[in-house]
Amino acid sequence: MFALSVKPAEVYAASKPPVPQFTVKFVDYSYTTPPLSTTTTDPYTGEKNTINQPSRYIKNHTIVVTIKNQFLTSSTDKNGVVQQLRYVVQIKGYFSDDWQVWGEVYQSDSQYTVLSNSVNYATGVYGGF
Repeated sequence: MFALSVKPAEVYAASKPPVPQFTVKFVDYSYTTPPLSTTTTDPYTGEKNTINQPSRYIKNHTIVVTIKNQFLTSSTDKNGVVQQLRYVVQIKGYFSDDWQVWGEVYQSDSQYTVLSNSVNYATGVYGGF
């Protein structure tokens, strides 16, 4: 079991934005491959070799975090660099005290910012973006 936290990070604006609205979904994109049969011919003997591969189940579990973007007026720091809102998503195991960065993303130009990441919840190992 994981705990998940989403919050704005590194905000340089004069005012602090509110905590964003977000949803977290567990999506099962698992699938089964069809059986595959490949036949090759030995170029020296003419003998035909057939390799049969059975169908396989590919487990693909994904966590999708959808953040409703906030309307913020862009600002420029003292060096003339335009500042953007960046979201940092952190994750930790239920019995852990330590949070790990699961993903970082700048707010998109659309209505929502979406992060997705594959996860092996049985071992607590998660993939990268």
